[in-house]
Amino acid sequence: MATTGVARNLQAVRAKVAEAVAKSAWKQQCTLVAVSKTKPVEDLQEAYDADQRHFGENYVRPIMSVISSLLYIPCAKSLSTVCVHVGYMKSARQIQELVQKAPLFPADVQWHYIGHIQSNKAKTLVRDVPNLFMVETVDSIKIANALDKASAEFRDAQLHVLVQVNTSEEEQKSGVAAEESLEVARHIEASCANLKLAGLMTIGRYGDTTSECFDRLVACRKRIAEALGKSETELALSMGMSSDFELAIACGSTYVRVGSTIFGARNYAKQG
Repeated sequence: MATTGVARNLQAVRAKVAEAVAKSAWKQQCTLVAVSKTKPVEDLQEAYDADQRHFGENYVRPIMSVISSLLYIPCAKSLSTVCVHVGYMKSARQIQELVQKAPLFPADVQWHYIGHIQSNKAKTLVRDVPNLFMVETVDSIKIANALDKASAEFRDAQLHVLVQVNTSEEEQKSGVAAEESLEVARHIEASCANLKLAGLMTIGRYGDTTSECFDRLVACRKRIAEALGKSETELALSMGMSSDFELAIACGSTYVRVGSTIFGARNYAKQG
């Protein structure tokens, strides 16, 4: 079978991830999440055919058709876990689309919610997405409490969560301030029995070629790990995208989200 453009790009990114991990002093494992954004299903199909199983989406509508299209694809690795990131959903209507359609997906899909979440929508998200695995954007005690309460009512297993830290200190970005991250993490550990503190997440400053934002998250993790009696490597770091994933890996990232480098620039629908 001829190698497609997406497959070639994916292969190149995987090689860069592997090289960055090999060079990293952390010697960590790092999961590549292919972020398809507004790209068509065919592009994701190409990535899927190239054995990519971790996908990210910034919008809800595309991901529904994508996973539906993948359900019946013959694959030697059909039992592999499919990890789907759904993020940056800004309206209740968009969240409702997710919770209505998620039950149609296969049981081995693990939903990672990476959009901003309102505390009053936590119940809907947890209750109606049966295979919700992780919420990466917990940035307040209020949201943690809402997710914990909903998980107690509707889940058997703990819900994995990441504390989102605004390391760039940009007002337009969600995330708790770095100096307040320990308070949120400690609360989750001590008072949220139905949540599992899995680590920290951040989005670096756009165009920044330094490691400042990532170093801040690493420092937050060290402080939190020491305070909670954990090793640093027990807490995941979700950081790094197309423009900075190699730098993020050098800083210790265990999840990188790469979109345009694999799929090309976003396709924006014209507004009528």
